[in-house]
Amino acid sequence: KKIYNGLTVKHISLENNKVPSKYKLLCKLHDLRKSITCYLQLFPKYLRGYSTALVVGYRDDGFDDINSSIKELGLLYLFSLSGMHVFYLVKTLQKLAQILRITAETVDMWLIICLPIYMILAGSSSSIIRAVFMVWIPIFSRYFLSIKIDKLTSWSLTIIINLLYSPMILFTMGMQLSYLLTLVLILNEEENSIKIGIKMSGYSIPLMLWHTYQWNVLTTFLSICIIPIFEYIILPFTIIGVLLNVFSKISNTILFLISIFFEKLADSSPMITFGKPDLTVVILLLSLMICLEVSKRKNVVIYLQVLVYIFSYSQIHRNKDELVYFDIGQGDATLIREKNNNQVILVDTGGKVSFKHEKWRSRTSQTSGERIIVNYLLSKGINSIDKLYLTHQDADHVGNFPSISQKIKIKKILVPLGMEKLPSFNKRLNESNICNDKVVEPITDTSDFSKERIDILHPFVEGKGKNEDSIVLKYTMDRLIFLITGDLDQENEIKVIEKYPDLRCDILKVGHHGSKTSTADQFVKSLKPQYAIISVGLNNRYGHPNIETLRTLNANGIPYLMTSDKGMIKVVNVSKDKFCMSTKYGKILIRK
Repeated sequence: KKIYNGLTVKHISLENNKVPSKYKLLCKLHDLRKSITCYLQLFPKYLRGYSTALVVGYRDDGFDDINSSIKELGLLYLFSLSGMHVFYLVKTLQKLAQILRITAETVDMWLIICLPIYMILAGSSSSIIRAVFMVWIPIFSRYFLSIKIDKLTSWSLTIIINLLYSPMILFTMGMQLSYLLTLVLILNEEENSIKIGIKMSGYSIPLMLWHTYQWNVLTTFLSICIIPIFEYIILPFTIIGVLLNVFSKISNTILFLISIFFEKLADSSPMITFGKPDLTVVILLLSLMICLEVSKRKNVVIYLQVLVYIFSYSQIHRNKDELVYFDIGQGDATLIREKNNNQVILVDTGGKVSFKHEKWRSRTSQTSGERIIVNYLLSKGINSIDKLYLTHQDADHVGNFPSISQKIKIKKILVPLGMEKLPSFNKRLNESNICNDKVVEPITDTSDFSKERIDILHPFVEGKGKNEDSIVLKYTMDRLIFLITGDLDQENEIKVIEKYPDLRCDILKVGHHGSKTSTADQFVKSLKPQYAIISVGLNNRYGHPNIETLRTLNANGIPYLMTSDKGMIKVVNVSKDKFCMSTKYGKILIRK
């Protein structure tokens, strides 16, 4: 998307507000787009959401809320952003011109001028560019070149234009589905809607799994009936509601009922968490769909497709023991995933410390927990967490917990004794997707997990979920020992090794992101770790990791890896007494 970095503007000095002449028309169109968007924002919620998405290609936070169920059904790219409305609007204008006895040539000339303008007003997304140029190229060639271009040639020229304009957009799901499904429609015009819907599903499933890792069982059925729903209900009522204020409430009600219908379907239909298939599998499945078009032995091709899906699913869900330190920014989140997903444990969720600011700066967006943790879990075919350990109450450790719970089922939450009484924790619990209070279990070092590979070494007594009350968790993978200490302070680190003098670890998760309040020299000397991991955000406001902590590690000859530098750090049990620690820069072999 050609976005390379972000910046914060603290002051603007406008020295010359004259727009160069070559940009004047473009600026006026963008001003007009903004004016149209502001006008559409005045309509009721559902009419506003659909009209801004369809007319100007703008999706506000409200539209994402309305259509979350449509996303779950895998239908968002089939109509909301596909640009299909451009074809219907052009057809409507042409029919209206016939009624008013306006010549086809006059209509063509207006479309040649207006369609590129509308493309800019609609946001110039890949699907809008596709829809506009697939209509514009045949009209232009017929009017100026006296050449008749068929739909397939128009499609081919359009994809070349789109890739010249933005080559990297080829890697987005919107681009891939938009062009692929349009091609399926072009090549199967003579087929009935049922066969077209099945073919569209067959082609889209591999790409949807590659990008979203999930598939709804109703998507194939809905792909068949969604186009009539869009053509005869959603688009007409959106246009009528916008153009005629008298009907805006009625249109909003109809669109509300449509949204409720999709919401009920999404809630009642099972979602298959497949995981992320290998790229070669995606290419193979798409190739088999093409073979299905031309092969005389279609049954054989279908059997092969089923076998590929089964093999890919089994490969994704078959794994070795692994422990993942997420690159979650200035926060903590660690995943323990046992062989074949027999047990999935998450220690902390990361999160953002929020500061009070102006209302206009508030916006709804995905949390780092959704973008990083949820996506990783779904890509591995995981849709539930057996245990979530929240080491203490700080937002950078527990802030993402509510948003993660909306996407991933959490069976049990374990917190340090006393934290379950805190208003801040109970507020997050209420915001989460967890209704049963019995899911929460307060723990101390006396909690019994003897049947598992996890030992709780701290807290000793009831506290208030502060740094000094942090859970200290020891996990054993084969014979490799990991220690996670939350934000435990130095005083309590000493108490831990005094109570457990024989405690050793191979990989130490450095406490409090490398702050000087943690990682006491005596603590490190006693543990004798092979490696230390520091979960920290790049250029964070706290100056973590502190130079004193790094000196302590260096003085004890302990190499350390920081997530801000190495990205996500993963340790996998390769074979007996042999482990592999991998980062984005390479791998380290660890022997026990």
